Amino acid sequence: FNDIMGQNERRSFTQNNHSNRCRKFLDNINRCGLMDLGCTGPKFTWSNNRQGLANTMERLDRALCNAEWRIIFPEGAVRNLPRTYSDHSPLMVYTEGITKLSPINRPFSF
Repeated sequence: FNDIMGQNERRSFTQNNHSNRCRKFLDNINRCGLMDLGCTGPKFTWSNNRQGLANTMERLDRALCNAEWRIIFPEGAVRNLPRTYSDHSPLMVYTEGITKLSPINRPFSF
């Protein structure tokens, strides 16, 4: 998708009124019976990579699911990973929730 759900998903120093596009995007998501899984990590998943006042960042990348998927994976979660080579952030979808690694459950390595 190349749209945001609301102005809180955009950071820019230029004025742009996207309210009509946001409403249409939300209407389409609802019409398809989908829900946003939310996320942890960096809030914005895309940047135009410009400097200073010309910089714009938005949450363009998201994971959506339907009710059946949510019932099967009630602990499902999404982590936005840092951008590296692309202007978009990769997303990691966890079906069993996000667990922090502790010394007890950390994989063995040497």
